Amino acid sequence: MAPEERARIRPKVGSRFRSSKGLKMKPEHDARRAIIREWMSLPREMRQTEEQVAAFATKAVEKHKLRCSGDPRRRVVAWLSPRRGEA
Repeated sequence: MAPEERARIRPKVGSRFRSSKGLKMKPEHDARRAIIREWMSLPREMRQTEEQVAAFATKAVEKHKLRCSGDPRRRVVAWLSPRRGEA
């Protein structure tokens, strides 16, 4: 088999988001969905302020053992801030 054919069939080495079956989600995708679902299940008055977002994010990082580059708490805050005070 020619190298070009092998490259077309097999994903590049180090490609985190490709598998033999195609694309797969980022590792933290399931945790992100679970965290957002928990956040949105809180009563509206418990998700109004940045302090509430920060406190929830700290607990969520510990609960879900989130691993990512950079500060995981900051990442969770970024996920939740747009949803602050929504219905």
